Amino acid sequence: MPKPCQYCNIIAAFIGTKCQRCTNSEKKYGPPQTCEQCKQQCAFDRKEEGRRKVDGKLLCWLCTLSYKRVLQKTKEQRKSLGSSHSNSSSSSLTEKDQHHSKHHHHHHHHHRHSSSHHK
Repeated sequence: MPKPCQYCNIIAAFIGTKCQRCTNSEKKYGPPQTCEQCKQQCAFDRKEEGRRKVDGKLLCWLCTLSYKRVLQKTKEQRKSLGSSHSNSSSSSLTEKDQHHSKHHHHHHHHHRHSSSHHK
C-alpha cells in the first residue's frame, strides 16, 4: 500500500515518503515551496519554465491542475455565451443597415432663386 506523500499528500508514495512526481520535481527544482492555494509545501518553482506560476502565483501541481480546469470551464462558457450573442446581434444589425442604406437616399435639392435678376 502506498503512503501519503509527505509533500502533496496524495496516496502515491510507493518508495520512501514522497510520490514519484514530487521526487522528480525535487531532483530537478530543489526543495518544494509553499503552495499559495492549499498551503502545503509541495509547489516546485520551475523558474525557467514558468509553468508553475499560474497568474503569478506559485501553485503545486494539484492546484495548478484544478486552476486550469476552472479556467478552461470559464473559457468554454464565455466562448459559448460570446459566440451566440455576437452572431445574433451582428447579423440582425447588418440586415437593418442594408434596409437603411436602400431606402433613405432621397436627396432634396433646394434651388435657391438668385436675387441677381431683381433690379
